[in-house]
Amino acid sequence: MNEQATVPATTHDANEISLALLFSIFVKRFVYLLIAVVVGALGALAATKIFMTPIYSSTAQFRVDNTSTNVSTTGSGYIVGIEYIANNYVEEVKGNVFLAEIVKAYNNSITDENGALTAEAVEKGLSTLTVEKLAKMITVSPKAETNIFTVKVASPNKQEAYLILKVFEENTPAMLTKENSKEFLGVALNNSGSIAKSPDSPNTMMNVLLGAFLLAMLTYAAFFLVAILDNTVYDEDALKNHYTVPVVGTLPQWTSAEEATVQKGIVEDLKEKAQRIIRNPLERRGAAEFVERDYEGRLLSADTPFFITESLKSLRTNLSYMGVKKDGCCVYGIVSAYAGAGKSLMAANIAISFAQLNKRVLVIDADMRCPVQHKIFKNAVPKDKKGLSEVLAGIDGVTLQDCICRNEEYGFDLLCSGHIPPNPSELLASAQMTALMEQVKGTYDYIFVDLPPVLETTDAGVLSGQVDCYVLVVRAGHSRLNAVTEAMETLQATGAHMGGFVLNDVDYKRGFGYGSYKQRRYGRYGGRYGGQYGRYGQAADKQAE
Repeated sequence: MNEQATVPATTHDANEISLALLFSIFVKRFVYLLIAVVVGALGALAATKIFMTPIYSSTAQFRVDNTSTNVSTTGSGYIVGIEYIANNYVEEVKGNVFLAEIVKAYNNSITDENGALTAEAVEKGLSTLTVEKLAKMITVSPKAETNIFTVKVASPNKQEAYLILKVFEENTPAMLTKENSKEFLGVALNNSGSIAKSPDSPNTMMNVLLGAFLLAMLTYAAFFLVAILDNTVYDEDALKNHYTVPVVGTLPQWTSAEEATVQKGIVEDLKEKAQRIIRNPLERRGAAEFVERDYEGRLLSADTPFFITESLKSLRTNLSYMGVKKDGCCVYGIVSAYAGAGKSLMAANIAISFAQLNKRVLVIDADMRCPVQHKIFKNAVPKDKKGLSEVLAGIDGVTLQDCICRNEEYGFDLLCSGHIPPNPSELLASAQMTALMEQVKGTYDYIFVDLPPVLETTDAGVLSGQVDCYVLVVRAGHSRLNAVTEAMETLQATGAHMGGFVLNDVDYKRGFGYGSYKQRRYGRYGGRYGGQYGRYGQAADKQAE
């Protein structure tokens, strides 16, 4: 026997932030991120076109010069002075007095003698201005270290922006130099404005790119947050990184032959997932390890997929080394944290695997609250067959031999749970149970006890004195680390020996590296190897025995 495993210890945080994790999230969720990019881009485009008003602008450039012949225009002092004057003109153009003159000139250009808009102005969608409105439409700015300043007029109406700018072009030089004190200064139009061909804002391309980027980042952040907070077990690395108890086996997702022949469409698959979530909204969180109890085609046989067979053989080998005893029989307790991890089917397949070595194997269904083994092997168990509960309770003189069923198809014996009693814990902790275990240990090489979920009842722990090692079945994608830890601590509090984990229902397509490679390798060579194993399998098993 192996020595008692250490109490589960966490070696590092559940999900350390690393480049590998960030890249893994990106690759796994690439399709969703791509969809987010498309949706974000289309949403930004729609918002830009529907909710944002295009703004057009026209810009003119003015130049300030000294017209006096007595002043040198080549010195640094002149350049600084003329730049200073240009800056002053900028402030003057932005002033209310200057703008009032521009408003008056513009309004006169688009109205008749009665102050009504002309037909041409109405056709172009123009309207009269106020100083306040014009102040919001213009931008006047100097060009650094030069004698040039610009006037920019922006409006939703490109014609309006252009016509207002024309008023600036026509009136600004004279209005800035009309005072006698400015006769030596000249303001000239340096570059004339034109009608805008495209709007300055909104920038549709920039908005589309920004919308795509932001939604993709938000989507990625959501997936990242889920990954960091998620403590669900998806692969064996999660168990190896958190516990000193070994992973003695992994079983990939197993689709029966009947299910493989049914080609489900996308709609049917989505409908089935939606129905599962409706039945159990917490399924993806692993709070309740829900699984449909369909046992057809999921028992180890000649028709079992090659990679499933090899996984069970590897598990069998590890359990053989883990359960070596000098005095013969080894008793394994098969448990899980919650119902639905697949422990009962796992116990059945492990028993079949050992029976293929011509070992004397007994399966005891000690889950007297929710028994399953009689359903898994329904063809081998007579209806109303007496079982463990009747033997322990001593009802009508029922003996152990009366209750054990020989499963000729798979080559092992089965002790079903019998009728559900009102006191299963007391029966399992009774002296009769101790005597029963001592009796069967002298008859069989391996005994597999299918026990109730650890966190739902106290039944599993009461047999710690009779069970040589417990095997905790963890369902990938559903079982959570905190539940696994609690289950192990509960068992170890009773003095139980934790032999190891069996990771069930692993989706190798989900991960990277060895997992997905392993499945591809088995899938590729399964057909070629399968026939050879069918021919030489029995000889190899006998040699192993």
